[in-house]
Amino acid sequence: MLVVLTNKAIYFIQWSFGGLGVRCRDLVNMIAEEGALNRINLLNGLKVKTVLLRALSCALQGGNALIDIEGSKRARERLGRS
Repeated sequence: MLVVLTNKAIYFIQWSFGGLGVRCRDLVNMIAEEGALNRINLLNGLKVKTVLLRALSCALQGGNALIDIEGSKRARERLGRS
């Protein structure tokens, strides 16, 4: 996933099977700080940063699961099983 702010690209997650990138965490921190400046510190009783990281982590885990499924399918095809 790639996020573009103005003319600067930010690599949001690692391109391969993996976790949230450093710049992703930086962007989450910036969003949380902006929320705090506007007196938005909690979402459904949780810190903004916590909500954002949990949501992104769930999306990333879903993507990682798709990679696992595809890899498993390809391995079975190579072995002649379906």
